Amino acid sequence: MMQKKNVTIRQLAHMAQVTPTTISLALRGKGHISAAKREEIRQLAAQMGYVPSTVARALRGSATHTIGVVINSFDNPFFSAVFTGMETELLCRGYAFWVAQSGDDPRREREQVRQLAERGVDGLIVLPCGEDLRHLDDLRQRGKPVVLIGNQGGQEGFAAVVADNLHGGEAAARSLCAERTRVHIAGQETQSMNALRCRGFVNVLRESRPDLDPDQYIHRIARMGHTEGYAAMEALVRNYPMPLSVFAANDETALGVLKFCRRKGLSVPADVEIVGFGNIAFLDMINARLSTVNIPADTMGEEAARMLLHRIEGGEEDGRVSVLETAFVPGETTLKR
Repeated sequence: MMQKKNVTIRQLAHMAQVTPTTISLALRGKGHISAAKREEIRQLAAQMGYVPSTVARALRGSATHTIGVVINSFDNPFFSAVFTGMETELLCRGYAFWVAQSGDDPRREREQVRQLAERGVDGLIVLPCGEDLRHLDDLRQRGKPVVLIGNQGGQEGFAAVVADNLHGGEAAARSLCAERTRVHIAGQETQSMNALRCRGFVNVLRESRPDLDPDQYIHRIARMGHTEGYAAMEALVRNYPMPLSVFAANDETALGVLKFCRRKGLSVPADVEIVGFGNIAFLDMINARLSTVNIPADTMGEEAARMLLHRIEGGEEDGRVSVLETAFVPGETTLKR
């Protein structure tokens, strides 16, 4: 007996005694085919487990009803909520998605974008590593719509869904005790979200001290994660007087700071205040609930998918940037006000 997974459109056509073209038209609800014959073909396809090849449709230049998504890392728990929102929007429209990670490496990002395009995705949602978006612009010029998330890159007319990182950075800085030394563990400035969070932090510091040198209170890290947060805190306790107030560029980095404090016997928030950014899902599960800045991640996913499908299905490329509201969420790692 023929294995269902090996059935091709030609084999199905032979069984139904029609041409492969008729099979394709019948399964897509097109062509001048009788209702009875169309139903017969559909039942045969279901019985034999026939699945149309998205790659073959891509080679023919047809829509595959798949999109590509490139993020920085699968380890980033923020994106589980983004994917949930994205999936909600895509499933009801009959789309699926492929996901790849760039590791915040521009060369790897370009390669992942290229591979997804070759798989025939109808469009892409990308968290860009930096401001150089020429590879995405080339793709867009070839008719593949692109929507950015998280970072706006150099923009260049791309549609994007981002958080209000500037006001979020200001809210994080204001949550920290002004009588202490306030320090920001910052991500790379080549990413717009990091640059804006840092600018918000500096804005608040300059409200009381317009003449200060902000670089003295910014500790930059190459990658934002708990390992990097731990290492950054090792440097901060050597270079700044206690007690200390720390704004970490994201929650993963903040959790690394918290881990360092616990291992070294530092009291949080009495010795070290900590605030993160993102409000990732499992923060309620740790012993001391991290103070953070909320980003509506599921809304980001939904909005990005909605924007992309609008362009895939014939809508104009309007370069609209959707900025989502952020808000400080108090926890147990900052002093009560």
